[in-house]
Amino acid sequence: MNKRVTFRGMDHSPTVEQQVHTQLAKIEEFLSHERTPVSIDVVLEAHPTHAHNSVEIRIHAPEYEAIAQREGKDIYKLIGEVADCVYSELRKQKERRVDRDKRGM
Repeated sequence: MNKRVTFRGMDHSPTVEQQVHTQLAKIEEFLSHERTPVSIDVVLEAHPTHAHNSVEIRIHAPEYEAIAQREGKDIYKLIGEVADCVYSELRKQKERRVDRDKRGM
């Protein structure tokens, strides 16, 4: 699994990066049994002109594609919200795939 965390417009923060890894744990577990390659890209961006941050998570795997992005002031809250959104999308895609496979039997 290839995982990349990118900081834009802000200095690298080990605390923020740890929060990202903590929030991605359930996504990584979900994808751990999937075919490879699996990539997770996280972009954390601070906007210099206003007090908003942006968090984007992209998942790319042979069976799944998911992207979520949010903006707001609290970067920690945003990371959790975006991770939850991506996880929810992955679960929906899996349900559709399982339903499709069942109909094909």
